[in-house]
Amino acid sequence: MLHLVHEHTSGGSSQRALDSYRIYLAMNSKLTHRNDAFLNWNDGRLYGGTENFAFQEWEAYPGYEWLLANPMKDLDFSELIVEMGETSEPVTNPTDADCGSQDRNALTAPSAVSDDPFSRIPTEIRLMILELLPASSVLNLFLSGRTFHSTSFLPSFWRSRIYLDLPWFQGTSLDERISKQGRVYSRSLFHVLKNASARPLSGANTRYETHLSLKNRHRIWVCCAAILDIAGR
Repeated sequence: MLHLVHEHTSGGSSQRALDSYRIYLAMNSKLTHRNDAFLNWNDGRLYGGTENFAFQEWEAYPGYEWLLANPMKDLDFSELIVEMGETSEPVTNPTDADCGSQDRNALTAPSAVSDDPFSRIPTEIRLMILELLPASSVLNLFLSGRTFHSTSFLPSFWRSRIYLDLPWFQGTSLDERISKQGRVYSRSLFHVLKNASARPLSGANTRYETHLSLKNRHRIWVCCAAILDIAGR
């Protein structure tokens, strides 16, 4: 998983091999004592709920099976594709649920800038810019001026969200399943995938909760990204 995260998050250096020795040195620097059973990274992104089990030889209590589910399991996306729905996908504008937790009223506030330089950019270029940005930056751009605020999201934007904002779906059979599906409503699918891979709210999964391996894949992906940041890739 660490190699997979490195491949998809290292930007321009993606062709460079993962520096295992640098990872080894970073791990050694986080050992308080040589005989410690776990590493103290002092980073809130790591472990993601397993801290309580660090002294229990990583044996999770009932209700925490998602922490032990196999993150590399071949995922079956059939149920999620069905959940995507069969209704047509409208052209939309951003909401706080789509792009962050900022005040919804801010989205409708008029721009204080009378001459928005972005208005000189052709619409198709503005759409390309939006598709390359993470969700938080998209919302900030909409608040920066009237030009982007009046831009509507096309289905291609929501397709770009899947791997940009949910990168832990990289290396899965999702693309293959989507291609077999034919017609896909990207906005609906994005939210279905986001909810399915979200960490359980209480930290513990319910008795009949599904997609536990996907939730753990999300957790471990974030941990690997943090480790690569700490080690300087």
